[in-house]
Amino acid sequence: MELLTDPLGGSGQSPRYLRIAQALAADIADGRYEVGGMLPTEAELCALFGVSRSTVREALRRLTVLGLVSRTQGIGTRVVQRHAKSTYIMSAQSVDRVMQYAAETELTLQVIEDVVADKELVATIGGVVGQRWLLFSGTRAVPRDEQGTFCHTRAYVAGRYGAVRSSIGLGGPPLTTPIYQAVCQTYGIAIGEIRQTMRAEAASPDDAALLNVAEGSPVLRIVRHYITTDGETLEVSVNTYPAGRFEYSMRLRITPAGAP
Repeated sequence: MELLTDPLGGSGQSPRYLRIAQALAADIADGRYEVGGMLPTEAELCALFGVSRSTVREALRRLTVLGLVSRTQGIGTRVVQRHAKSTYIMSAQSVDRVMQYAAETELTLQVIEDVVADKELVATIGGVVGQRWLLFSGTRAVPRDEQGTFCHTRAYVAGRYGAVRSSIGLGGPPLTTPIYQAVCQTYGIAIGEIRQTMRAEAASPDDAALLNVAEGSPVLRIVRHYITTDGETLEVSVNTYPAGRFEYSMRLRITPAGAP
């Protein structure tokens, strides 16, 4: 997955519409397109960037999501502010890129504790009742983002790997290395698969307090299972994102019938 630390992303082989959105955002920030003024028409942008109208429309949609422009049918696209609102965008391009998530954000831990799975926890992360886990819980933010926390993270490490606790403590600087990576390094194992599920839910009291949102407000909960090359669940992370602070973008390719 391609993880974009700035709202529009600028690294790696981003989709063309993202690169166009980034270029337009830079022009807006530099004052080439002034607040209150209009962007070029879709046809003009197609000619400028040498792309299709659908690509231009997706780039403009991205700028709209980020609060930079507003679009009115029959009138055009108007610039409404110079800088994008703070939104973390995860753009799915390849499985390997999910490994960069921790490096591009900062996890501040508030809790490290041993837990025993009850029915409620099993319903969320799987496993069996009575299974032991080591819980790392905290908040995640993009460095230098004035809006602060955009994610409540709970990482459950399988109890047999509990010795990793000695290398990860409370009170230190925010983590920019994945917890599962620390486990892998400690035990000499490797991740072979990541399984992910997403579900819209209402913010729990804990979520509300840590994310500074109202209890019951909409959140997106993403649960990731990190599976070793031997097929064992090493870690399950539960990541909760408030509405308006996180966007998940995915591109799926269709394989023609008969193709290998």
